[in-house]
Amino acid sequence: MNTNKNFAWALTFVRRLEKLGVRDACVSPGSRNTPLLTAFGESKKIKTHVFVDERASAFFALGLAKSSGKPVVIVTTSGTAVAELYPAIIEAYQTCVPLIICTADRPSYLRNTGANQTINQENIFANHINAFFDLRLPELTEARLNKLIKTADKAFQTAIEKGPVHLNFPFEKPLEPQTHDANLSDNLFKKIIDKKIVLQKRPAKKIPEKIARKIDKSGKALILLGGNLPANVENSILAFAKKINAPVIADGITSARFSRNNKNVISYGAAILNSEIEEIKPDLILSFGKVPTTNPVLNFYGKSTAYKILINGKGRIHDPSRTHNQFVNFPEKEFVAELARKISPKSKDYLNKLNELENSVADFAVNFLERETFRFEGKVAKAIIDALPGKSILFVGNSAPPRDLDYFSGKNNKRLQIFSNRGASGIDGIISTAAGIASKAKERAFLYVGDLSFFYDLTFLRYLSKLKIPLTIILQNNNGGGIFKMLPIANRKKNYDKFFRTKLGLDFAKIIRAFEIQYFQAENESKLNEAIENNGLAPTVIEIKTDADYSAKIRKDFLAGVSQILT
Repeated sequence: MNTNKNFAWALTFVRRLEKLGVRDACVSPGSRNTPLLTAFGESKKIKTHVFVDERASAFFALGLAKSSGKPVVIVTTSGTAVAELYPAIIEAYQTCVPLIICTADRPSYLRNTGANQTINQENIFANHINAFFDLRLPELTEARLNKLIKTADKAFQTAIEKGPVHLNFPFEKPLEPQTHDANLSDNLFKKIIDKKIVLQKRPAKKIPEKIARKIDKSGKALILLGGNLPANVENSILAFAKKINAPVIADGITSARFSRNNKNVISYGAAILNSEIEEIKPDLILSFGKVPTTNPVLNFYGKSTAYKILINGKGRIHDPSRTHNQFVNFPEKEFVAELARKISPKSKDYLNKLNELENSVADFAVNFLERETFRFEGKVAKAIIDALPGKSILFVGNSAPPRDLDYFSGKNNKRLQIFSNRGASGIDGIISTAAGIASKAKERAFLYVGDLSFFYDLTFLRYLSKLKIPLTIILQNNNGGGIFKMLPIANRKKNYDKFFRTKLGLDFAKIIRAFEIQYFQAENESKLNEAIENNGLAPTVIEIKTDADYSAKIRKDFLAGVSQILT
């Protein structure tokens, strides 16, 4: 058949992605990426999501991939459009989220010639990518087409196992599919795209016996459960903890904290560990998932003399204290399943002691928060958890929200599914990522976010409205953020107010309504409950105004109060 060489090349690649199981692609308009855009446009299996802003596109793709666990494709044109993807790629790399980044490019001979929209895209994401493939200019020979689909296979498998990969597609003009400049036989095209998929299998592993013996011999084993693990993996860890009677310090951004009233889960772990009392000290710590959110847990881990084992199926070491004794590169779910067959249950004394402390802190926290209003951000965090419908999805922004959830959310039976961008913990792309998750959700989806993060991704409100994504955003507005109020620089008022507080002074109600988004303001729990109960089918923002300075003081009062009742 007469065809356009670039289009046939791109279409072969897209057909292979279909066969591999890719079902979503986030694309942005451009000229040099015309072959890729038109090839994805031909697909009946891959849904394309179109965004003018490449940064928003990449974060939306991140949300889609977080939600499904399957690779999502991102397509951009050449030049600075490519650089716009970098923040989302960093987050995906840090949390091993499967993205397949496809960037169009000018031919390499145009680099350093002053050609428009031409930059050096050669492995541009080198520090935060798991594989880079430069595909060279298209050639419709059997050998080159075979190499193209092998590259697609390798990119797909690497993305699943490790996280983001980058494919750079140089194209020469003509770019449009109706401009025929080559021939490709139907038989060869069909032969190439129908080629059997053979992905490499990982060799089976076994847990070293000495690790199993070490864990079996411990008398007081403690499990730290950080974020970024799928719910089914968290559930396996909780089942293992129950079998061996081990307490679990579950981070505020884990679904485990909000899935059931599980006696193994210690929900006030940050407050308890901050007290540093002797009875809570373990002789063994098993650590899963990301680094803990709050400093008391981080400090406790760093100071502990317990034998520490890190378990991570992606080969990532999460230990800024650098005090772990052993690292195990092993799939977490398989690790606990194998251990469960080898480890004897521990005495319940240690678990019972932590539950006793947990109950004391829970009673104190309830009385403490009853005295507070929405001026205090910890009160807001608890009120949000209490107000959410059961089986909801909650995306948690960065800075204060995840910390307040860790300190104040407590336990419940709501079976919430929690997501976050705690890989690099940036404030960019939060709304976009949450929207990617919400767009595929069967349950109601919520975002709990601060005003700086909201402002940073403000333009995505247009896509929320246009695409009718039913995301409910709970906007905590303390006029400039307050995370730095927890640091010593806050005592240097002149520098703090000018460089760190960054007050916005915006009337968010007007801005939100201008994007045709429903807006409500909640001054208390009753108003928050009402706004959540009466809305959900359309994108909505519920604004809660808080006081950052007051909240910083009350957080300290809370921890001081906990230490007093526990010692």
